[in-house]
Amino acid sequence: AVVPERVTLYGLPVVAGRPVDMGRLDPVGARHLFLRHALVDGEWSAPQHAFVARNRALLDEVHALQDRLRGRELLVDDDALLAFYDARVGADVTTARQFDQWWKRERGERPDLLTLSRDQLLRAGPAGRTLADFPDAWHQGDLTLPVTYRFEPGEPGDGAIVHVPVAVLAQVRPDGFDWQVPGFRDELVEALARSLPKSVRRQLVPVAETARRIVAQLPAGEGRLDQVLAHELGRAAGLPLTAADLRSDLVPDHLRVTFSVDDERGRPLAMGKDLRALQERLRPTARQAIARVAPTAERTGLVDWGDLGTLARQVVSSSGGHTVRGYPSLVDEGATAGVRVLTSPAVQARAMRAGTRRLLQLTVAAPRRAMDRAFGNDVRLALGRLRWGSVAQLGDDVVAAALDAVISGHGGPAWDTEGFRSLQNSARAEVAERAAAAAPDVARVVLAAASTAMRLDALVAPGLQPSVADARSQLARLVGPGFVQAAGVERLGHVLRYVRAIERRAEKLPADPARDRRAMGQVHALEDAYAAALAGLPHDRRTLAHDEVAWTLEELRVSLFAQNLGTAYPVSEQRVRRELHALAAG
Repeated sequence: AVVPERVTLYGLPVVAGRPVDMGRLDPVGARHLFLRHALVDGEWSAPQHAFVARNRALLDEVHALQDRLRGRELLVDDDALLAFYDARVGADVTTARQFDQWWKRERGERPDLLTLSRDQLLRAGPAGRTLADFPDAWHQGDLTLPVTYRFEPGEPGDGAIVHVPVAVLAQVRPDGFDWQVPGFRDELVEALARSLPKSVRRQLVPVAETARRIVAQLPAGEGRLDQVLAHELGRAAGLPLTAADLRSDLVPDHLRVTFSVDDERGRPLAMGKDLRALQERLRPTARQAIARVAPTAERTGLVDWGDLGTLARQVVSSSGGHTVRGYPSLVDEGATAGVRVLTSPAVQARAMRAGTRRLLQLTVAAPRRAMDRAFGNDVRLALGRLRWGSVAQLGDDVVAAALDAVISGHGGPAWDTEGFRSLQNSARAEVAERAAAAAPDVARVVLAAASTAMRLDALVAPGLQPSVADARSQLARLVGPGFVQAAGVERLGHVLRYVRAIERRAEKLPADPARDRRAMGQVHALEDAYAAALAGLPHDRRTLAHDEVAWTLEELRVSLFAQNLGTAYPVSEQRVRRELHALAAG
């Protein structure tokens, strides 16, 4: 250490500000200053000494880790660091040059003498928490997602942030994230317990201790936290509780995982607490990211299978160290078809059928004249009453549904040239016959729908209008543009029964509107639950099984409003709820 020297003679300054080595004047003080400023405070740039860089990197890491404990109690103080160096550095070292000389001799025998370890830097976290409770990564299947921590109350991302590369966004499931990282789990469970009504909380006192005990007993990540916790808290309180009793909206934001969807360079594209909402919002971006790294070239403007060769069911590539899965598929572009790399098998299944149908429509002659002849003036008049479509559009709808039946009847969409040619030949041989066979059923459905619409129009009493509006909404859902393809030719008989059930409901409605409203309330509760389940489901996860629930709801309406028409299978409110639960669990 160098200090300014001032010399006086008889009180008069002779030398002012002359630099002098403090080590000659005060060796103990000089050594203290050197250790404090050079080694503890890091004011000494000494790239030739490896331990300096290693210690600084470890200090930076620990400073960042303090956000995990949401405070500054993790790192030992400067006095502890000074004591570390004081106990190891030679007693006569007061300057950088002296240090270099001393260290040159010492490092040969003890190269790690001045290298800090994590244990020497860290204090024990509160309530026994350790760094292991705040992992750097979240593992799900073969995905390893980085986790960072932020301590900025009130700001977005406060708490644990799971970083999801956009290329694997569709592969991430919400499962398990509600359990949080172990370091926040006690606090999360306590917050959920405190969200219960006061009458229940009294049975859980002391709440913090009860929360810690329950967390210690729970198999983390098995099932939904709110359901598992409701059971355990209910058992502790001696009261029946459900997940709905736990108010997650009252839980502090930092106790809910934040998801950061990042681009290929690690830059955030979007952040939020709702993974499914992010997946839906960024679905096009995620698909493009998958396509960029996929080994399958995308195509557009196809009018035949041409030189496509074989489409892979799945392609695997890598991006940023992550395994990226893509699902190539034909897609319907309207006037043409194309090839896209999609984000999930469920999306692929839907798109492949539609793309295959489009190629068949482009390469197989449609029996349009036969369709025009199949629908007489009565159907034309009925379409006019229903105020949608024309006979030509209805005929195209029937042909599209017939092509779907051909595809299903021959094992599903084709994935190679040979398979498509075989499917094409089958369509040429069968589509006219299948369409002709379906046309009478289609006509019956359209005529019944028109008749039912007229009957509903005749119900003008104000007290009947809620039921009438509900019936009209159902009728429009069942019989409208594209209804034949949506239902499929095999289901047309059931659609006719559903329409007749609406007509039967309209006949009975004036006699007992109160009974009708009760039944309507029952079915509306289930339809709302179904709509909520679909709204919270990413597009990538929706399968044909989800569509089947809608048809079960139609059967339930038959059982409630026109029981004499019978149902295709036993149906009840309990059955619908079981199906919804199974979809949520799957």
